[in-house]
Amino acid sequence: MEFRILGTVGVLDDGVEIAPGGALGRAFLAMLLMRANEQVPLDTLADALWPGHPVDRAEQRLQVHASRLRTLMGDATRLVFDQSGYRLRVEPGELDSDRFEGLAAEAENALATDPSRCAALAREGLDLWRGAAYAGLDVPPLRADSQRLTGLQESLTELLYDARLTTDRPAGLVSELSDLVRRHPVRERFTAQLMTALYLSGRQAEALEAYRSTRTHLIDELGVEPGPELRDLEATILAGESMTGPATSSAPVPRMLPFRPSRLVGRDEEFARLDELFDGDAQSSLVVLTGTAGVGKTATALHWAHSAADDYPDGQLYVDLRGYGPDEPVDPGDALSGFLAALEPSSGLPADGRGARFRSLVADRRMLVILDNAHSSDQVRPLLPGNPDCAVLVTSRDSLPGLGAREGAVRIDLGVLSSDDAVGLLADMLGPRSQPDVESLRTLANQCARLPLGLRVAAELGRARPLASVADLVEELADEGDRLDVLDLPDDRTSALRPVFGASYQHLGAGAATLFRRTGLHPGHDADVFALAALCGESVRTTRRHLDELLRANLIEEREARRYRSHDLLRAYARELAESIDETATREAAQHRLLDHYLAAAKAAVDVWAPYDRDRRPDVTADESIDLPGLESEATALAWLDGDYGNLVSAAQIADRLDHYDYVRKLPVLLWRYVESTGRAAQALRLYDVTLAAARRRHDRKAEGDALRLMALANFSLGETDQCRRNYELALVIHEERGEHVAVSTVHNGLAGVHFVEFRPGEATRELELSLAASKRAGHENSLESVHVNLGLVQHQLGRLDQAEEHATRSLELAEASGDRPVIAEALVLLAALLRDKGDPVGSLAALERAQVFVRDSGVRAKVADILCEMARAHRELGALEKSRRCDEEALEAATTITDHELMARARNGLGLVQRQLGNPLDAARHHRAALDLAREHSMLFDEAQSLTFLGDALSDAGRVEDGVEAWRAADDLYRKVDVEIPEAERVRSRLEQGAPPLPGATQG
Repeated sequence: MEFRILGTVGVLDDGVEIAPGGALGRAFLAMLLMRANEQVPLDTLADALWPGHPVDRAEQRLQVHASRLRTLMGDATRLVFDQSGYRLRVEPGELDSDRFEGLAAEAENALATDPSRCAALAREGLDLWRGAAYAGLDVPPLRADSQRLTGLQESLTELLYDARLTTDRPAGLVSELSDLVRRHPVRERFTAQLMTALYLSGRQAEALEAYRSTRTHLIDELGVEPGPELRDLEATILAGESMTGPATSSAPVPRMLPFRPSRLVGRDEEFARLDELFDGDAQSSLVVLTGTAGVGKTATALHWAHSAADDYPDGQLYVDLRGYGPDEPVDPGDALSGFLAALEPSSGLPADGRGARFRSLVADRRMLVILDNAHSSDQVRPLLPGNPDCAVLVTSRDSLPGLGAREGAVRIDLGVLSSDDAVGLLADMLGPRSQPDVESLRTLANQCARLPLGLRVAAELGRARPLASVADLVEELADEGDRLDVLDLPDDRTSALRPVFGASYQHLGAGAATLFRRTGLHPGHDADVFALAALCGESVRTTRRHLDELLRANLIEEREARRYRSHDLLRAYARELAESIDETATREAAQHRLLDHYLAAAKAAVDVWAPYDRDRRPDVTADESIDLPGLESEATALAWLDGDYGNLVSAAQIADRLDHYDYVRKLPVLLWRYVESTGRAAQALRLYDVTLAAARRRHDRKAEGDALRLMALANFSLGETDQCRRNYELALVIHEERGEHVAVSTVHNGLAGVHFVEFRPGEATRELELSLAASKRAGHENSLESVHVNLGLVQHQLGRLDQAEEHATRSLELAEASGDRPVIAEALVLLAALLRDKGDPVGSLAALERAQVFVRDSGVRAKVADILCEMARAHRELGALEKSRRCDEEALEAATTITDHELMARARNGLGLVQRQLGNPLDAARHHRAALDLAREHSMLFDEAQSLTFLGDALSDAGRVEDGVEAWRAADDLYRKVDVEIPEAERVRSRLEQGAPPLPGATQG
């Protein structure tokens, strides 16, 4: 199949025209071809087909054009719709403009060495044109691309005559060049070629007349004089000097750029930055493109260089400096010899002064110099032109800070691809079989660290196995330990990952190499310098020096201030090196030091951030040789916990394997306050599982009870009430057996929470009374803040507002005295809710704003959604529906982040109540159904009953009275199971009796 845009847009299948008829159909096809193999968003297509005139049902109209095009092509897999756009698959060589640009690049490369081949390639490329690009289509994006292609067409025409002036008889070219100059009177290159042909044919006067004619056109039409090329050529002709070779100037125009890489995605920002830096205003004439091995530095540089080549009419120089690879780096003198050979091929190369000669030759030229794969600043410096009109783009795995310090180079850091770009590259390379399984593509992209080289190797692996699905590839790459083996390319060592990474590693000093291997022993995705110092057994100062070397080599990256990481494939390589180079004892000693560091740092951080129950935490003896981060303030301590929490949890697996039991049993007790306050329960369960298994192996009943109690608390936070109850009951047996009254009190308090969400306020009250009794036995009567706040919540659920206020006030007093932040926040929210229920929503908002400030300052993020839900209710009662909606939406987002299903359900119900008050009962019903699903899935009977009540109200408003009554009856059935009478039950029965809900806006929910 052949796609054509160089003329009228069309499609040929076996030589038969099958393109769509009509301007809109051709424009649709043209937009897809302009961005072949890329997703073209619906908005972009609609704007192109109907510019300035929004149309109804644009998406459906586009579907019609897409359907017609699929039918015409006879292959539905060619045109796919995904992620809100269309993508047309075009194979290599099928699009005439791609073939044209490829031939143009080949012709450029052939000019200096084989002018005859250059001319043949140029003719072949120009023969592809059948008229103006996108002929007959007046669409703005197409106009811009047409202008670009036309510029390339004219440049290739110039190249054709450069070659022919070398190979053909000049007199035979005069007529053709005269015609070109008539059609392009201000394009100076054509005039220069005509002048040369005339002069070499003995027609000096006509050559000078051609110059004068073009000069007149330039002054009249553009207000400028001819450029230096034409002026120098006029001077040569006036002086009667000899002229040989190509038609332009006294020296050849080198075009040394290698083949332009295809399928480059995700680098638009870098291309724009290069355009900005090299825009002609001399923002910079030296740019270093740096990044880790395999990230696509060379491909990015060459892709941009080809697109910018027209801006550098005096030529493009390129050299691979082999800075990282199996061979020795290129000597700068040898690189200069190659440049000089391209710039003046007829002269001998001076043994000395090659740098000076190079700078002299480019002094008056505007050239582009690509110094690829540089090893060091010293290798680059001799190759820098002295002329700021020459642009120099250096690529290197090293950041080459010396060039920035001395030469003022601007650095562009090239990172791995975004998730969407990585998926797009894989989809493009793997073809139609990848389309139905976007999630597997995303997993595959992440397994390859979104590294372009890794993605291409994985895609080639898939293409070599046409019967394998994307899911099959994902399964094959699932084991991190085998991933580098799977992504090996035995026939191409320059593209296999191990040799590519190894070339960077081999250039490291001994200390930096050790640090790189140690990063493979770290359990997390990033680490601070203190953890890395512990792994290496070095001082922080020494480790920072080695980190700087790794950063320069792009073997590690600084994600944020003082936190470092490598991508997954580099980390796997580091682990391989550690296992092959370092003894087992050395590796285990490094990990023991890391565990000691993390345990000591966790104790220090929690003690600073939450000092109020420091005496209940286990002691941790820190080795004096361990450097701990500065944790002087609550903010720095919380920031450290936020940054390293995932590492602390992941390290438990290593601690268990190395039998570091202190870490396994103490860390959960150190961290539970942080976990509860910040909503990190899901990860915490992994830690508690390790602790529970280790405690049972050692028959450590105390640690077993602690682990079960903390697991139950995490289960409760995640809405896993059945598992929560079972773990509390197991913990209770152990704590009672050991006479641990404080822990017994805590368990009864937790069981009260389970009864509360399961809609058994009577049982909840009894558990709280048992909790009070256990605390008194332990002599902790003055530390019952959590029990009092829970008693307040139960009394509030029962509609006993005064009793609830007494407990909430007492809880707040005790919590403020002890500093128990989560309970302070909870008591403030409860007091605000009571103010609202007593008819004071303004006072409620004031109390909630106080709670909000407290939560923000203290880091008790788990209460953010609770506060927002209550704010939404207060705003709703004041009639501020937009504020209420925003609060509930923010609450839903916050609750989803910490996986708090009860708050997610409350926020959903709040959004439904707003929609009902706005007169949108069906939208309201949608939110209430979502809340109902959450409540039922997680056995939250109180929220289930409320959701059913609100759903009945919304359905009744929508005229679906029978459905509404059915929902109220379901709610009433739940309320009848409650072990005491509560106000909500009576409200539902009132609805059933009256057959109607309260008016929207009435106090509820």
